[in-house]
Amino acid sequence: MAKPSSILFVTSEVFPFVKVSPIADVSASLPLALKEKGLDVRVMMPKYGHVSERKNRIHDINRLRDMPVPINGTDIFATIKSSSISNSRSKVQTYITTNDEYFNSHKGVYSDLKTGEEFKNNAERFIYFARSVVETCVLLEWYPEIIHCNNWHAALVPALAKILYPKKFNKTKFILTVHDFSDQGGFAWSNFERMGIDEDKFGENFKHKNKFNF
Repeated sequence: MAKPSSILFVTSEVFPFVKVSPIADVSASLPLALKEKGLDVRVMMPKYGHVSERKNRIHDINRLRDMPVPINGTDIFATIKSSSISNSRSKVQTYITTNDEYFNSHKGVYSDLKTGEEFKNNAERFIYFARSVVETCVLLEWYPEIIHCNNWHAALVPALAKILYPKKFNKTKFILTVHDFSDQGGFAWSNFERMGIDEDKFGENFKHKNKFNF
């Protein structure tokens, strides 16, 4: 069987940019291992407020500045920046979603670093991130053979890609790796409408125990 030539690895954490759980280590080591095998592997993650752009050499990509990302029926602009993860043998490009409202203003990944409390808008934050992943592929006209999504924070990417852009992603295969089945991203059902998807047509596919389940 021929090896896939292009893979986008979508995750909420990547070492050394940020690490809250072991997923950050997997999100660095697996893409680097695949890169060493000659595959076109790229990573995408959000940039949180406590992550230094200078220290991590995060820089702008001209064509990905002020990219409109629809959420709640409104375009909220994101700037997708670039950096890389590397070891002594290979380097992997990393796309980084930046947005003041959802990420830069939050000093923490899932929870406030000072109080330890989960951010109340986590559902909206990661709906936004998932949509930014899809819109980045569309803007770059790069449709990977595989998009590998990790945990609930990236789990909406396949649905958004298939529902909103079925022709563009018709050859893309999707993988979802669940690292923690006890945390599935369950939120109040009212969050569903933020995705801009027809509830009557698709709603039941996202519902579990009367909650919106990523």
